[in-house]
Amino acid sequence: MNQKLLTIVIAAYNKEDYLRRCLDSIIDERVMPDVEVFVVNDGSEDKTLEIAKEYEQRYPGYIYAVDKENGNYGSVMNKGLELAHGKYFRTLDADDWYNTEAYVQFVLDLKTSDADLVICDGTIHYEQGANEKQMYIDDEYPKNQDLEVFPQMWKNKSIKAWTKVQTMVFKTQLIRESKLKWLEGIFYTDTQYCYWPLRLVNTVRFVSYPVYVYLVGIDEQSMSPQNVKKNFAHFVAVAEVMIEDFKVNYDANSPMLLLQEKFVCQIMGCVYSTLLAGKNTHISAIIKLHNNACLIPGIRVALEKQCSKCGVCYIKGLETGKVSIIKIALYNSILKVKNLLQTLLRK
Repeated sequence: MNQKLLTIVIAAYNKEDYLRRCLDSIIDERVMPDVEVFVVNDGSEDKTLEIAKEYEQRYPGYIYAVDKENGNYGSVMNKGLELAHGKYFRTLDADDWYNTEAYVQFVLDLKTSDADLVICDGTIHYEQGANEKQMYIDDEYPKNQDLEVFPQMWKNKSIKAWTKVQTMVFKTQLIRESKLKWLEGIFYTDTQYCYWPLRLVNTVRFVSYPVYVYLVGIDEQSMSPQNVKKNFAHFVAVAEVMIEDFKVNYDANSPMLLLQEKFVCQIMGCVYSTLLAGKNTHISAIIKLHNNACLIPGIRVALEKQCSKCGVCYIKGLETGKVSIIKIALYNSILKVKNLLQTLLRK
């Protein structure tokens, strides 16, 4: 197979209710010659694979149905990277979709780029109330130009807020050179994709096309509150490999350092959030992981700045006995009420 401009890997597990919408959003003849799409069926028990094969037959040479045993998101991405022939690599979940016109414009713009990392605008779509929020990068830096990266970039609030798996596109070769290997059999490994290739990035391109539409609010999503609570071990596993990599490859002079810190803090914020469940089951594991992370120069300060709302401020209190589980549970109840009010307001 000849090299394509872009590889899209769609993670699909029991998504028969969503997959057609996802695939229909990327059907446009203007980009088909330049893009390959791998729909990786992760051992679904519904008609997901059947739908993927239908689209493969309708759009040969553009959409490929790949069937594999269930191994969760990481195994899907490992398989997608193995198969990829695109100069660039990006992801799409089967319950999400692309803004078709923005997607087309993004691919056309990508033809003029040789940046290591491309960061797009995007949209968050709330299932309840069907409201939307824009993931928008402001105009502090030029759009649609390849720029040499420097540390100050990652202090921009909009870039820091909206640099996510849904908006980030890396060169495929860069991902391979970074030796990224997604953990398999667990959730939340998308943070590995955001973090791992960063140390090799020298150029970046900000594009103003809101390509990715990220669906929020369906119960089966891995980031639903009930799944977050029960999957503590998954957060820890991802955090451990990221922290170890950061320690080994730490470079104080890297222009990507602040962005690397952001994603380490992000996964640690998920770990800390389990404190708010009011249970003491994981306290020792959280403290151990926290102390290991703090061996990385400057990370303690970064954690305290970025994760105080998620519980890092409780680590010191728990170690000294100044903060109790009861107080944390009370704070969690307040957060639940706040989140409920925000949901009602979106409706």
